[in-house]
Amino acid sequence: MPENRNYACEQISLWLDKLLAENFAGKDIIEQQLAGAAYKVYGEYEYISVIFAPKTNERYPYRTRVPVTMDASQPNGNIVTFLLHVADGFINEMQIYNADGTDIDGNFDVSNVSYLFAEEIALGNAMTVEQEIADDKRRLGKLMEEKKVPLGARPWVAYLVLVFGVAALLATVFRYPYYPYYSIMLGIFAIYFSLFVWLNPQAEPRQKLIAKVAAVLGVVTLLAIVGYWLIGYV
Repeated sequence: MPENRNYACEQISLWLDKLLAENFAGKDIIEQQLAGAAYKVYGEYEYISVIFAPKTNERYPYRTRVPVTMDASQPNGNIVTFLLHVADGFINEMQIYNADGTDIDGNFDVSNVSYLFAEEIALGNAMTVEQEIADDKRRLGKLMEEKKVPLGARPWVAYLVLVFGVAALLATVFRYPYYPYYSIMLGIFAIYFSLFVWLNPQAEPRQKLIAKVAAVLGVVTLLAIVGYWLIGYV
């Protein structure tokens, strides 16, 4: 990467001030890293690269690699794009190039600009790396706790059993196709699986009540089928 660009310190400061004009999570840390940082300007005809060597030990605490992007609209309709790069928690580079890929000479206007911030550092929604790790641990712990809950104590199981019971009774009353086979199967399912909830010591009272209702529906279904059979209605 040839070091063939010569720009005044004031010009580079102007670009940085414009790039950091808007607030985003961790901006103050980047400004601290830039204060007194050594830099070198590299580049070919199609780009400018300003490499920084910060002297501070405080790391940028967010995971994003490019916290902010700035587009500067030019009078000729072209757009000059500025990218601020962070590597391993430290400001690393300001990269500048024409959006259309043409050569860039550094003589561009930065009075009409727009910004794009990394989603990870949007104000009000930013999480540091440490916070992300803590959140991942919390989610993992919650997942492990859920895995420890017996099947019969999970809320959705009780409702599923209730669906079996209701479906069994409806299939019997309305004599759905393949009656009475579906009715018998669903009724047995309702009774059998309700026991997983009803007899589970970790199930909540409401879950047990739902399971009891499902079991009653299953029993009523089977009794109704027997009654239909006795009167010759099957």
